[in-house]
Amino acid sequence: MPRALCVLGWVASIGSVRAEPGGPARAADDVSWRLGVALGWLATSGDFDVIGDRTSANQPGAAPLFGVRAAWAIVPTLELGVDVALAPAPTDGETAWLLPASVALGWRPLDGAVTPIATVGGGVLANFAGAGDIDALITVGLGVEWRFADAWALRLDAAVLATDGVDKPLSFSPAVTIGIDLLGLGSSAEPDAVEPPLRDPRPTRVPLGCPAGADPARCLDSDGDQIIDAFDRCPTDKGPRPDGCPDPDGDGVRGLDDACPDRPGAPRDWGCPRP
Repeated sequence: MPRALCVLGWVASIGSVRAEPGGPARAADDVSWRLGVALGWLATSGDFDVIGDRTSANQPGAAPLFGVRAAWAIVPTLELGVDVALAPAPTDGETAWLLPASVALGWRPLDGAVTPIATVGGGVLANFAGAGDIDALITVGLGVEWRFADAWALRLDAAVLATDGVDKPLSFSPAVTIGIDLLGLGSSAEPDAVEPPLRDPRPTRVPLGCPAGADPARCLDSDGDQIIDAFDRCPTDKGPRPDGCPDPDGDGVRGLDDACPDRPGAPRDWGCPRP
């Protein structure tokens, strides 16, 4: 049933390998909605009944699928999707224009650029040709998605479509589809930056020791690091030039500029490690 097409793409996402910043795709949990199109093939069951009277005399054959879909994220691993598709299926007498419409839940257990997806849903399957017909529809599918860019994902799915049968209560028709989705991205929040400490306004280009001709009373060097207190940003802690401040964690961010002096971190984060 063309619902396979529906199954085909409404839960596109990101999967098993998490994308790093600056990589081809951002994390899966930044996708808030998606819109997609899909193409595929529906192999109708021999007991398929959506052609009017409950008879096997005029059964629709295999047909191409054309569909559109939309989905909204409930949580990062679960989505609610709506799918509509069209399948012009040939019969012995006329073309059966099969139109499935369904609502489905999609689950993607992994977070990365490639992810498997499982779907289950239900809706209706209508035939808008000849006597016409409309039946209930149940779908179950498995697929895989590749998010090749921040806002785009390619998706391949296989599904089993269950609807009214002729000789049995249900007929089961397999379908495969391939499609592409446009992803609506939410905010990609980065860890909050550490608030910078207040900078000491003293210059960093300082003389070593007491300048020639200076008043010795003004050349106090409390920590003995050869940088007088007037120019020493850490006058009670011995440290090297240019600012006289030590770097106990060895991260290259010294003294008053290091918001985390006992834990190494990046200079862009004021010497603190990322959470």
